[in-house]
Amino acid sequence: MRVVNRLFTILITLLLLAAVPAVLIFPGETLPAARDVLANLEGDLQEVQQLILIGAAVGADLLLLLLLYANLRPRPRDSARFKLVGGGRTEMNFAPIQQRLERNIAGLRGIRYVTTVVSAQRGRVKADIDVTVAPNAVLRTLQKQILEVAQATIEDQMGLKMAGRPQLNLHLEDTTAPPPPVERPRVPEPPPGQVEHPQPPVRPPGGFTIPPPPEDSTE
Repeated sequence: MRVVNRLFTILITLLLLAAVPAVLIFPGETLPAARDVLANLEGDLQEVQQLILIGAAVGADLLLLLLLYANLRPRPRDSARFKLVGGGRTEMNFAPIQQRLERNIAGLRGIRYVTTVVSAQRGRVKADIDVTVAPNAVLRTLQKQILEVAQATIEDQMGLKMAGRPQLNLHLEDTTAPPPPVERPRVPEPPPGQVEHPQPPVRPPGGFTIPPPPEDSTE
């Protein structure tokens, strides 16, 4: 910014250095020419001003449209009003319903992973359940158990009405993946510079000396 201001100042100074002497020395010739230049500049400025106003109007309209879209667009909700089994309605978040569903379904035998998505459909709970089961699981029996647990969780435990049967997706666990590598314990190495001294010979009470074991001289 300082460089631009400096260049602008230099240009204005050079123009004034050329214009002031010319006006003072030749006033009859330079003043009409300056008047014509100013008139042309005034016309150009009016056109530029009109373009600036048009651009400002377009920019204001775009800002207003963006503001209107931000206020009218549907926002994802994390709660809804649900119908109760005994009558009435209640406002509840989706997260507690999903957590209880996943916890109860995960307690069934043969279940490996559970993920649920809960939404509202006409004031009722709509549940999508994605389950990964063990390879030796009986799918028909497990499917029946999962649906019973889901219905008992939503209607009996939480007292909410369900929007029909939950959408259940069963997946068999992939056992072809290689097992994770076993991490072996590391044996600590002696610190650098530490020399192991040979043990002195052991002299038993009998009087003779037991020599230490011979050192391996092979390299």
